[in-house]
Amino acid sequence: MVLLHYKINKQLHKYFLYNWIMNIENNKTYFIDLDGTLFDKKVGDRISHKNLSAMLLVKNFANIVLSTGRSYSDKHVMHTMHRLGITDAICSSGAEIYIDNVRKYAFFIDNEILPMIVDFARNNKLMLVIFDQNGESIYLQRSIERFLINFFASSKFHIISTFKKLNITNHINITKIALVVKNKFTVNRVLAKLDALFGQYCNFHLASANYVIEVTSIKTNKGLATSLYMQDKQMDPEDAVHIGDSDSDFTTRPFVGHLVAMKNGTSKLKSAADEIAPKSKNGGIWKYFINKGKNKKDN
Repeated sequence: MVLLHYKINKQLHKYFLYNWIMNIENNKTYFIDLDGTLFDKKVGDRISHKNLSAMLLVKNFANIVLSTGRSYSDKHVMHTMHRLGITDAICSSGAEIYIDNVRKYAFFIDNEILPMIVDFARNNKLMLVIFDQNGESIYLQRSIERFLINFFASSKFHIISTFKKLNITNHINITKIALVVKNKFTVNRVLAKLDALFGQYCNFHLASANYVIEVTSIKTNKGLATSLYMQDKQMDPEDAVHIGDSDSDFTTRPFVGHLVAMKNGTSKLKSAADEIAPKSKNGGIWKYFINKGKNKKDN
């Protein structure tokens, strides 16, 4: 009896999802954030079977573009694009735009400002992640932190080192810097300092549950990159939907027809969103599309 109930529920979910999918206009484009949105698992494959199934169905009727703070070379980005069979992505928080798996646009942080940002990170005891042509490199305050990162995340980073060994000139074509704070309750104060010092050169946005400050060239962010992508594709912004969870995703608000915030998203994003989706964990994206299907059926 329990097995029969499970099978019936599974079929109903498929029906609701398919019912909504059939109502998608073919020219819609979904810009999907990864961490805190599509990624609903912490280890192994970051996407659950439910979320993967939802995206593969949506892909039959709409264009899917990843929009992430991760670099294109990140193994989870590449694996996700392969599993979804997609070729377009906005990476490094808008600093890189890939179309047909080729980087068509890139925005680099001004070399003159880089040493000052490094000094700021060192003086404020922040972890520093540099995104450049070799991928992501992390610099830490203490050797014990370096040891822990080496032990738990050695495959993620090109370089794992301390500030003492950091020579910023060894990093070529830096697209993004991520500053990691230990206490998110101090992050707004740090953000305000950064903006006051370097706001004319860089954009700063919060991500990763407000533990990370993303730094990009003043010329780009997720929103500006989304706009540039749509211009390249000659898309109507009204046909664009962005789904995310952070203040970085908030920057897409002026450029897309529909903004969806995950329930686990920041207050700033949720206040600006057209719609609130379920929390990302345990198939949040799948639940979002299932609920869409139910609403279509009720109407």
